[in-house]
Amino acid sequence: MNRTEFLQQPEVIGFTDWLAATLPLRQIQLNIRSSSYVPKGLMATTRFADLVPRHYRWRATGLATGDWAESCIKTSALSAKLRTAVQANDATATLAACSDVLDWGGERNPKEGARPFLVGLGTNISHYIAQTHQEMALGSASLRTGFPTVRLMNSMLTKVHAFYSAEGLPIYDSRVSAAAAALVEFWRRSSGTPHLPDTLSFPLAGGSQKPQHKLACLFDQPPSPGTLLYTSQSTPQRWAGAKVRLAWVMAETLRKTPSLFSGQPDRMRAMEASLFMVGYDLNCLA
Repeated sequence: MNRTEFLQQPEVIGFTDWLAATLPLRQIQLNIRSSSYVPKGLMATTRFADLVPRHYRWRATGLATGDWAESCIKTSALSAKLRTAVQANDATATLAACSDVLDWGGERNPKEGARPFLVGLGTNISHYIAQTHQEMALGSASLRTGFPTVRLMNSMLTKVHAFYSAEGLPIYDSRVSAAAAALVEFWRRSSGTPHLPDTLSFPLAGGSQKPQHKLACLFDQPPSPGTLLYTSQSTPQRWAGAKVRLAWVMAETLRKTPSLFSGQPDRMRAMEASLFMVGYDLNCLA
């Protein structure tokens, strides 16, 4: 299934119509505890459309506040550095750029997961990122292929692929995936759709066990969209597919809602960042 076929599915049309009609004005009740990434915490009653630029927070390494303006400068620089290195086929520079992305993303253990994988690619690292990017390109990606060149995916590598993309391929992490799954369930119940469609099944990235990431904190006996476990051999391809499907949904929703994040130079990144803030605790949607 390619992008055109995906967007022609009745459930996808229904969901993106519903998002376009309801998401901008949807009330969000943020209650985020203080942490190194959100200094002093964050409490606010707002609308989804106002999460960016007013309420985004991610104070990564080297940032003063982690607000939207400061984060945009940082992430734009990270993306530019990564694209330049990959396109020059410079393995050393590419690894350094990836390392910067991992530092920004809050890598917990540099001895496991993304960093050893990227180091292990050696001189092939630039080619790997370019090749996987081609498979996940929004205009030409196909869900039928299974994304065979994607060898590993996790909450850090999804950031590398997202930062290399200039199309808005989202950072599909535990927060973003939880927010997407919750919105699908709100739509499913409001529309009377009896079953969770496969096309709109957004599995929880990394298999987070945090109760605020589970649909059960909002719904009684919700259908499970599944989880993306690091130990499963099928995870890299499923994760890549979820990233692409969510990107298609986001882009179509923004097309149907021209005013949503219209003041932002990159509306896809603004929408992803808003999902990220919602996904801190799904109870904010209650």
